[in-house]
Amino acid sequence: GTDTFSQEIEIIGDPTVSFSPDNLTICKAQPPTYVLDFSDTSIDPTYSAAPYTPASYNWVVYESNGTTLANTSYYNYIGGTTSTSPFPKIEFTQYGVYIIKVTVNGNCGGTNTDSFTFTFKQSPVITNTGLNQTICSNSLTQAIPLTSDIIGTTFEWVATTTDPITGFPSGIQ
Repeated sequence: GTDTFSQEIEIIGDPTVSFSPDNLTICKAQPPTYVLDFSDTSIDPTYSAAPYTPASYNWVVYESNGTTLANTSYYNYIGGTTSTSPFPKIEFTQYGVYIIKVTVNGNCGGTNTDSFTFTFKQSPVITNTGLNQTICSNSLTQAIPLTSDIIGTTFEWVATTTDPITGFPSGIQ
């Protein structure tokens, strides 16, 4: 005779995680608030599938050097998510460059880490007034010194008109 014996074997292994793209730059005027939603498919991490599914997740926010922890008053986990959620929502409240690392742990004791660089910049706001001028024929314009709420801002503009004006600049100035 022949005996048959069957047994289910579960194969598990170390999980993986990767970001693609692995960075995002956002420019926003005051106040400095922006939510990174890692469930958004444009920035979500890719986790390994079974049998290498992560058993746990650990998100950590660092300063731009990637080793110093970011000040926890500069960000919050929101929407019921935490640093152990697979797809957290992190609200940032200070401009800066942040390195966000997620580490996944597996059932076999192995880990894998990937990082995402978030650059959060302040957009300048033009602060001067009196930008309009009335110009008569054969008259010169007055210079308009542009200013903003950020020191060192450079400016670029395009002048347009529907009137037939000669000597009018075209293109980016």
